[in-house]
Amino acid sequence: MMALLKEKFAGIDAGFGIDLVRLDAARVGKRSAVQSGFAEPESAPLRHPAALIDRLANRLANHLGGNAITVLEPRGSHIPERSEARLPALEALAESSARVAYAPPWPYPKGAARPAFVLVRPELIEVIAGVPDGPPARFIWRRVERRVARAEGPERIAAEWWRSLYLDDDQKRPRPRDYYKIEDHEGAMYWVFRHGLYGSEEENAPPSWFLHGLFA
Repeated sequence: MMALLKEKFAGIDAGFGIDLVRLDAARVGKRSAVQSGFAEPESAPLRHPAALIDRLANRLANHLGGNAITVLEPRGSHIPERSEARLPALEALAESSARVAYAPPWPYPKGAARPAFVLVRPELIEVIAGVPDGPPARFIWRRVERRVARAEGPERIAAEWWRSLYLDDDQKRPRPRDYYKIEDHEGAMYWVFRHGLYGSEEENAPPSWFLHGLFA
């Protein structure tokens, strides 16, 4: 507790002195003690992130607000922008402590590669492909043309069909995505996808292309 409180002491105007200090805990939870040491075996369990989150929130609350520190929580969707939600870290840890001991959900089991930086919303790009349903040969993103040197994919993510159950006839139906990991001639790597399929009888409009992320 002193590690958290001592950072606030400098900002307290004590006036003629303090006779009594009272600490109220609005919400509490169990915390398992972990023996610290100079070296830990590789199989040591992940440390509880509460101590780090408490310290960061304590330092940044006055400048950025109490919700400046966030954590990612997985969601039940394969669509990348719907697969996780960003929650205030203090609230997420308090809720998880009330249910069960907190266990970080990351890293996920090894699977398809995902970029280090994912755009909040995929950005439309202009694409020239060697064949209609093949990877891009060139594309224009943010007014800059980039020539593709290598491409890997596609990784198909099917549309969430249940989202179309209550759509009107004039509303757009969900479309599948074909994701490609591509590299341009300058070595930059991108995560792009084709939204829709060529030759599909269910789609009236041709497929469109989007850039969704950047690899480190």
